[in-house]
Amino acid sequence: MRAKGIVLLVLGVVLFALSFLLLGAHNIEAMLGALLMGIGAASVVASLSFLLGKKPKMQ
Repeated sequence: MRAKGIVLLVLGVVLFALSFLLLGAHNIEAMLGALLMGIGAASVVASLSFLLGKKPKMQ
């Protein structure tokens, strides 16, 4: 579970950083940049919930 969170965190940061390179254009590249930013931010949030969330208690 922790490995999945770290992988998602790295992937989200890379996608978020890559989106800034594409946002300056006025065509399809800008739309791709916005999509990459959304996916990157969502994976960062998911990874933080994996890393910082409480594990369910086993009975």
